[in-house]
Amino acid sequence: MVHVLLLQWAKKISMGSIVPEGLEDFTLESDEVELWVQIKSKRDGLFSQNQADKYLQIVKEKSNSTLKNSKPIKELLILEQPCSNLEEKFTDDIFDSEHCIFVSKAPENESVKLLVEQLDVAKIIANGIVSDLYMLVADCSQKNAKLNYANRQKISSNSVEGIINTVLSYSDFSLIDKAILNRAIKLIRFDTSDPNVNFYKGVKARPRHISSGLALFQNSKIKELTSNLASKKKCLICGPSGAGKSALLWSTVFQSFDTYRWFELCSTTTVQDLNSIFEFISSRSPSRKYPIAIAFDEINTQNYEVWNLCLQHFMDIDDLYIVGSIRAEDRYLINNLGDIYIHELSLDKETAEFIWRNLLKSKSTDWQHWQEPFNNSKELMLEYIHILTQGNRLSDLISDQIKARETQERNHELAIVRVSSEISSYGGEIDAAKLQETLSISPQETSLALKRLLDEHLVHENRKGVLGGLHDIRSNALSEACHDGIIFHKHDSLMTGIMCATNETLPFIVYSVFKGIEYNEREPLVNELAKLLSVNNESSFWVGILKGLGLVTLEQSVNLLISKLEKYQVRRSIWNTVSMFANANIEPPKLDDNRHWQSVIDCLADYKNESHKDYRLICLEFLDKNTKYPKLTSLEDSSELLSCFIPFYKDSLFPTNFDIDVVKASDSDGNKVSDLANFLLVAYQISPSFSQSIVEKLGGNDVLLNLYQSQSSWLSKPKLIDNGKHGVTVGSNIHFIGDDDVQSDFNTLAVENCEVLIALSPQADAAECRVVWPNGESVKVGEHSYHDKNMPRENIHAKDKVAWNVAFQKIMNSKASLERSTDYAIAIQDCLNKSEKLFRSFSEQWIKGKSINRKNQFADQFNEIITKVNELNYSEEVENHQQFNSQNQATEVDRLTGAISGLLSNLSNRMGKVTPGARCKSEAVYAGDLAQDFLAQRTLRIWSFISSPPIEEINKLAKRIEDVSFILHEMDQDPSPNKIANIVKTAKKGPLGGGIPAAARFCKDSADRKLRKLLASLKNELALKEHYIEFEIREIEAKDTIYWPPVEISILIKMDNILEQASYIDIVIDSAKNILGQDWVYSLTPLVKGAIVPSMSIKPAFNMPLPYPNLDFSNDWKNDSKYTFFESVYQSCFQLCLSSIQSLSLIVAVRDLSALTEDEGETIDKLKHTFKYNLELIEKFIEENDLEDLAEISDFIHERWNEMVEQSEAFSKGEEINKPVYLGAKSYLEGQVTEEVQLQGVYGLALLQSELELK
Repeated sequence: MVHVLLLQWAKKISMGSIVPEGLEDFTLESDEVELWVQIKSKRDGLFSQNQADKYLQIVKEKSNSTLKNSKPIKELLILEQPCSNLEEKFTDDIFDSEHCIFVSKAPENESVKLLVEQLDVAKIIANGIVSDLYMLVADCSQKNAKLNYANRQKISSNSVEGIINTVLSYSDFSLIDKAILNRAIKLIRFDTSDPNVNFYKGVKARPRHISSGLALFQNSKIKELTSNLASKKKCLICGPSGAGKSALLWSTVFQSFDTYRWFELCSTTTVQDLNSIFEFISSRSPSRKYPIAIAFDEINTQNYEVWNLCLQHFMDIDDLYIVGSIRAEDRYLINNLGDIYIHELSLDKETAEFIWRNLLKSKSTDWQHWQEPFNNSKELMLEYIHILTQGNRLSDLISDQIKARETQERNHELAIVRVSSEISSYGGEIDAAKLQETLSISPQETSLALKRLLDEHLVHENRKGVLGGLHDIRSNALSEACHDGIIFHKHDSLMTGIMCATNETLPFIVYSVFKGIEYNEREPLVNELAKLLSVNNESSFWVGILKGLGLVTLEQSVNLLISKLEKYQVRRSIWNTVSMFANANIEPPKLDDNRHWQSVIDCLADYKNESHKDYRLICLEFLDKNTKYPKLTSLEDSSELLSCFIPFYKDSLFPTNFDIDVVKASDSDGNKVSDLANFLLVAYQISPSFSQSIVEKLGGNDVLLNLYQSQSSWLSKPKLIDNGKHGVTVGSNIHFIGDDDVQSDFNTLAVENCEVLIALSPQADAAECRVVWPNGESVKVGEHSYHDKNMPRENIHAKDKVAWNVAFQKIMNSKASLERSTDYAIAIQDCLNKSEKLFRSFSEQWIKGKSINRKNQFADQFNEIITKVNELNYSEEVENHQQFNSQNQATEVDRLTGAISGLLSNLSNRMGKVTPGARCKSEAVYAGDLAQDFLAQRTLRIWSFISSPPIEEINKLAKRIEDVSFILHEMDQDPSPNKIANIVKTAKKGPLGGGIPAAARFCKDSADRKLRKLLASLKNELALKEHYIEFEIREIEAKDTIYWPPVEISILIKMDNILEQASYIDIVIDSAKNILGQDWVYSLTPLVKGAIVPSMSIKPAFNMPLPYPNLDFSNDWKNDSKYTFFESVYQSCFQLCLSSIQSLSLIVAVRDLSALTEDEGETIDKLKHTFKYNLELIEKFIEENDLEDLAEISDFIHERWNEMVEQSEAFSKGEEINKPVYLGAKSYLEGQVTEEVQLQGVYGLALLQSELELK
């Protein structure tokens, strides 16, 4: 259509007006005739004559069916591919031609050629004119679709002339040429290749790398980016250095090369080039059929204004698209981010694996898997490549950045980089404010320098005001590049950095520095640190240095211990366990007839007899005599600094002239006696006499104990006992108040109480705490007091002492491991595979009753694997200060070696010793525990470091061990020779290698049958008494259970009226205890008219007089039961009313209501509210449902309340109460059911029955 317009304009054919009817149809009107034209095209191949005739016939049919005018109509067909028997030529005048079918193979090219000839213009200008004409035709066709025949819009040669003049008017050829010549913008080409072998060592991605297949086509990312580019027109790829931004950008361009006309906006483009760029784009005339897309790779601080201005200029231009890439740290430079689609990018696993495979294929890396180096790279591409190849690309890039600063004399930036890179290489952080002050740089100059350094990734702002490194590899490269060893020395920067380091990372910095120094060269550095302490009286700085030296001391002790472990040939797999006994106060247990453990005991004795160098003590000895220790005025600071002096060995580190104002510290706002307790525990670790002196300064032991009681809720008056079980004992009891919200965990409360008591009493050898009734008797369940504590001092440690032990353990774990976790994963996988095959063979022979001479037949193979396993160990390395600072941080440690060793050396040995008639419950439970242990190893992080994790082997091994557990359980249940013979017989009938599974199924079926038989006998026995029950059974998930078969049973007691038939429960429980005994876990629950009532569920108690309520029944069984559950509301309200009264009764018996703590007052208010709220619900329920026979329940509650109030007044007057309200609860817990308790039960059942009837 456009070509026909241009032919008319060039007077090559007769003039007429074109009326676009669609993309392929138009009408050409002259004064004499109308031409109805259809255009047909195809991608390749010829049109046949039949196809052409068919298309022409369609045009004729359309013209015949349309309303005619007076002009004659001629139908034409124009083909854009050759047609058989037709000449590939467009006739000079289609109006006069006798032909009806014409061929024009490349009309657009012909149009451009025609314009160049007619106008003598550059091809680029002609292209622009053609593009604008296509836009004109499309716009006119769209409008005509909505207009009637008479009002159709037409295009004449005048319209063509207007567009040509417009394009020529704004096309400044000199500016267009300038844009090309200055390389501000250029055509993107993928027809060149670059098989650069160094591409994966850090070469920046370019189009030639894409066409060479070097960069990974991230299909999902390309699809996402392409889709958003099409819909949003403006896209920005954002990510850290080396994340693959350029590779993604050029891969996206490559994949959409046929969709857009692509041009590259060069990274060297400046604002001065923009006019020529805008003119260039305008001359290309972007259109819907020929859209233009611009790629701008590597937007940075030098060229970001080019991007911003381009986006502003291109905002309203249709069919123009732009995509760029920028570092994450530079995105703040971009204007109107809300209008741009941001594609966040980082080095992902897909790319990491692709690169590793290519490097492995080219033998450029010796890593056997990509995951571990990927994890260690922190998802930074350059660091990842460096770890894989140990290449030079990273250091070369860093050196160039440093040299550029040296050339430009950006000295402030260099000074900052020297200090920050040196500290970051040791895993530390820099306080920016301290750095600015230490380097004597003005705030303005510091801010400007940091902005440049942050922009170029030479420092990283970990958080506001804190500087760190992107990665220790990059930090090391920076440190090497900016220290020449002549004028600028690393050591000088290190000492400066230590003074500027953050408090949190200073200990780890000191620890990391010493790791690289030989033992005999360490003391000079300790001396320098002492000099820094001498001129700095901030307690946080002292804590950082001394904690760091403490870690250095522990690390040297770990190395000494390892040398002893190697000397005594203690297997590596138990090094972590042995290290737990390295503390001088912890002795290993004695294991008779175990020569391997005896080696451990000898090793530890040798280790403890060695002299241990403590670098904290050395540092204190180096201090100048005039050094003033930090003055401490808070408990927190005092405890933290004191913890640095806790002795690891026999020497005390406490400085005699230490200045602690404990009186002021303890009186600080918000401090409690419990806060003082941790400080005193630390002080006791240093010296008992020192702790005692602090107590005396604070008024003495009695003063502190009384103060502690006054600040604590529900605590009795503490007192000292001279002749306690462990010597002098300080004790204080917790008053039981029966409120789970306040006293939910008595064990924790009692331990915490003991910790405070013994801290406040340096003269005590132990601390005692009991949970008691108001009369002083221990709270018992049946005959047992479960919550009483009597703890010797050696079992109570300061948290800071524990922290040092944890640090020692973490260092040990790290050093006992193989250097690469990938190597461990590969080695242990081999051991697992061999263990699975070997144990399969061993267990098959065992179950089939074959004689196994373990010492000869399997010993060598077992020992070979065990020996290999014993030399393996795995633990996550301590890489940063957070891992040292967190006592509870979970680190993945090796349990797999122990499981394999236990399988081959323990379980197999115990299996071989099982004989007919002998019990083997412990062996069965151990096997179940071992199976569970193996299954837990399926989620280890190390499996991500190898390509084929042995998950299937672990599952097979665990299943076989579980099967062995089943067999052993059945042998224990029935150890008769006949039973064992049947098990062996069944195993022999199994398929090859399937003896164990066949025997396990037989044992499980046999146990299930026995259980079903017992349950049937229980059901029949009760039916004879006209009591009826149902059963629900479910598997116990824990594989180390003692129950066989491993199931839990729900016994459901059928009832019609729970109030009248509640006595059934006692009858059923007696029968169940006689028949089932203690061999299974089971509960008994009413089933009232098809609904389970979980509030009445109980479990039998064999060592207590009364069963206990099964409070978790609803949660445990609701998803597994076929019955509905009825949750009582008003029975619960009744119980809450009574429990509130009982709790208040317990409180008023032991507390002066005029001298309550804040917590105690809040508890009383809460109990009163609970009582009132639930009583109102009960009374409303009775009234609304006309339950007059239940009115006495309300009266009963009021009576109990009034009785409690009267007793409260009597207690306040000091009068003695013969029968306090709480006595019923006490009697019930101890197994005695009083008349009042029975009455409470009846009233509760009455409410429950009413609810059931009304549901």
